[in-house]
Amino acid sequence: MKGSYYFRVRSKRMLFEFTIRRNITVIKGDSATGKTTLLHMMYEYLRIGRESGYTVSTDSNYYVYLRQEIGRSWQDILEPLEDTVIFIEENNNFVFSKEFAAFGSMIENCLEYFDTRIDRRIAILMPESFEYLILNSGLIQSGELPQILNATSDYVDAGEYESWERYFTQLLISMTSDEIYQYSKKELNEYYLQYRNIRRIVSNFPDAIKKKQKRFL
Repeated sequence: MKGSYYFRVRSKRMLFEFTIRRNITVIKGDSATGKTTLLHMMYEYLRIGRESGYTVSTDSNYYVYLRQEIGRSWQDILEPLEDTVIFIEENNNFVFSKEFAAFGSMIENCLEYFDTRIDRRIAILMPESFEYLILNSGLIQSGELPQILNATSDYVDAGEYESWERYFTQLLISMTSDEIYQYSKKELNEYYLQYRNIRRIVSNFPDAIKKKQKRFL
């Protein structure tokens, strides 16, 4: 799938509106804020339509996975689906497995750990990838690049790229293939290690991190 997908889920008393842009999206919220209710509404509408008392308006196909079915694994159910946005209830343990999504499902634990650090010496930087930082630094000149960075979901086919990280890696490699600053994962081109270029890449960093970098740059 490529692009972004809008959802409007409604009952007589509740309304949810959101847009999905990424291959894997985590819907966050405190307990009793409606996450499970949202999935239940979408599941029932998918099952019996307007007779459920709910309406779902969207520009995509979708599927709701609430719990494991006897005799069928999650792979058996989900892998055959194509061009479909899949919603998964958080109590399914496989979302924490390497086979599904190694780090993304644990991001909440990481953020909670950072919040408990008394010394507050941790600054969070989670860019798409190192390649994204290079592309966003202005070092690479391309007329289409600003649009790609601003509306990435319109360019990344989830069936071809498991993550935006891999997309940006391939994009940087292709954009620099005939240049003296040709990029490679195996060995970093000296061009990107020049002092002035390092400073441009670091300009992407949050202020909390840039302050710590001043003694090195």
